[in-house]
Amino acid sequence: FDRERFDEGQAAFILEKLTYLINTLPTLIDKQLRGISLLNQEQKEETVAKNIGPRVAHDGNILTIQDLLFSTVSQRPDHPLLLGEEDSASIEMSYGDVDAQSNQLARQLIKQGLGPGSTVAILLDRSINLIVSIFAVLKSGAAYLPIDPDYPISRIEFMLKDSQAKIVISTASLYENIEVKAKDPLPPVLDLDDDFLNLSLSILSDEEITQQERTAHLRTEHLAYVIYTSGSTGTPKGVALSHANAINLAFAQRQAFNLGATDRVLQFASQAFDASVWEILNAIGAGASLVLTPQHVRKNAVELLTDYFKKYSVTHARSEERRV
Repeated sequence: FDRERFDEGQAAFILEKLTYLINTLPTLIDKQLRGISLLNQEQKEETVAKNIGPRVAHDGNILTIQDLLFSTVSQRPDHPLLLGEEDSASIEMSYGDVDAQSNQLARQLIKQGLGPGSTVAILLDRSINLIVSIFAVLKSGAAYLPIDPDYPISRIEFMLKDSQAKIVISTASLYENIEVKAKDPLPPVLDLDDDFLNLSLSILSDEEITQQERTAHLRTEHLAYVIYTSGSTGTPKGVALSHANAINLAFAQRQAFNLGATDRVLQFASQAFDASVWEILNAIGAGASLVLTPQHVRKNAVELLTDYFKKYSVTHARSEERRV
């Protein structure tokens, strides 16, 4: 080997991978090149073990993300979950109200046959409806796929097709703007602005969803959400997280950031970026409040964000170096 380019350790590593690949070639005839791994099973397990992070001890009764929500609902239903601004007006919504509305919407999703194993897309701007919809999908047992309405049409189409989303929770205006420009048919929409839908939701029970109501029993290993990578190095890839892993993340963050019920967590990241999940989990994992950041503040963060922090007494925020 070329000793000017590789040392003995690097050369041995390459030789080991080539040997492994040659030995496994007979079993890889029908496999695409991008799907071939150069790690054997032992090395895969070792890599996962090194990168999975610690498991954090927590209440064994909390098995899903919505269990985190209910743990506060059952103790402090009037405590504010959502604060901030929407459509230039201040908003405040309690844990109890978010829980009740998401239960009604979850029952509608279940009526439409959605549950564990399904994916539901959410095409909404940052709003109360967005957060309620996320919890509704989780309560139904399905996994949610957040889509930023500002994404290019081709990217939205790809995500909907690749994820096999069954429906899109949106509004007629947002959905139709995508639909008229899309090359292929989109999944059907559940229009949150539809008067008939809202009437139907109002007569559904707002009590907690039971396992018996779902299309199948929801387990902690079921997927909670699917979020797509930016695709900067090629085709966007869906990254999925289970309820079990999300719960572990919530408790790890609560411990690391010393979060409590009196804290206020800024929801700044795009809903289609995994950092938004961290922000939501920071809040509900500690029974704290989530402060929604309106789009005009996000776009003018340097000038407006400091005053927004003060106005809503934000105690925790994730920093994006390129924005803040």
